[in-house]
Amino acid sequence: MSCSSLSLLFFLISLQIHFLAPAASAFPLFQECAPSNCGGQEVSYPFRLDKQPRYCGHPDYELELDCDGDSLTLSMESLKYRVIHMNTSTQILVVARLDLSEDICLETYNETTLDWNLFNYTSNDLNSTLLFDCDSRPNPPWPTSPSYRFSCPESQDGYFFLGVDLPKPLPDPCSSIVHVPISKSETLGFPPPWMDGNESATISEILNKGFEITWILNTSSQCESCNKSGGRCGYGYGWTGEKFNCFCPDGAYLTTCPGSPIPANVPSTPPAPRIFPPAFLALTVGSLAPSSSSSYASLANCHQLLLIIIFANFYRALSDHAQYGACMPRNCIYGPKISYPFRIYGEQESYWGYPNFKITCKETYLS
Repeated sequence: MSCSSLSLLFFLISLQIHFLAPAASAFPLFQECAPSNCGGQEVSYPFRLDKQPRYCGHPDYELELDCDGDSLTLSMESLKYRVIHMNTSTQILVVARLDLSEDICLETYNETTLDWNLFNYTSNDLNSTLLFDCDSRPNPPWPTSPSYRFSCPESQDGYFFLGVDLPKPLPDPCSSIVHVPISKSETLGFPPPWMDGNESATISEILNKGFEITWILNTSSQCESCNKSGGRCGYGYGWTGEKFNCFCPDGAYLTTCPGSPIPANVPSTPPAPRIFPPAFLALTVGSLAPSSSSSYASLANCHQLLLIIIFANFYRALSDHAQYGACMPRNCIYGPKISYPFRIYGEQESYWGYPNFKITCKETYLS
């Protein structure tokens, strides 16, 4: 194959790469706020995992949400809950107390409490009561409904009253009481209690089914619109203030993709990568076309052309990397652009700046 034929072939390949490859990497925040998976559970707005930037979740739901192995746990009101299911459309979490999931013989008798400003129970929840360290089974006027007996190593028998919310004070024969919600639908079909059996396994099975809580803040409609438009939900990005954000592949918007672009001195898309366009390569092809009959010169020109094309596309690949756009200088409020060795704390990863050179964006000033 002649050098001119090779030149034409290389040019066509480069042209194809130029138009098929994306012109720039996706908006960094769109990538950062992608739904996370933990133990088969998808975690997304208004929640976020600790490893994600704060603008990926809603500030009111800055809860300790940890992914420990294949288990997702939620910390609230001094208790930890195992997250069994998360439905962002219905705004419902199915959770189970982590301490009772491991062992119903508690070391500390903590009541089940919610942050009522953030969550509430649903109509599918049913009250139940655990009584600990009882001399005997409580007698009327305590409930005569079915109760499951259990034993703990260092105390006397306990009783679990299914679907009953026992009030305080405690019955005389028992020393501690704990109320735990359970799911109505999950208790159907459970066997009746044995009169003299230790039914710890049955009780654990009921409690491990969990119960429902719903978050009060209405996030489903706004976030659903953003998701349907191809975006990912966030809140309070940089200088936008306390507002909902829709992070899209080409930038951040206030509603959907595309929508009302966020007003600020920041490009809605990362800067175009510095690449060698096909026009440049076409000129190169012409300049390197063989001018003599020497086969050696022709071969040398072909090698030069090949090296230029490889270098151009390698440079493009580096420019397209997600971190290229992510590490671009950013504005903070109305101040100057923030760039290396500094980084914006809470919005940029630690490797985007020199250690301890972090800047906090306040509403009207930098600190």
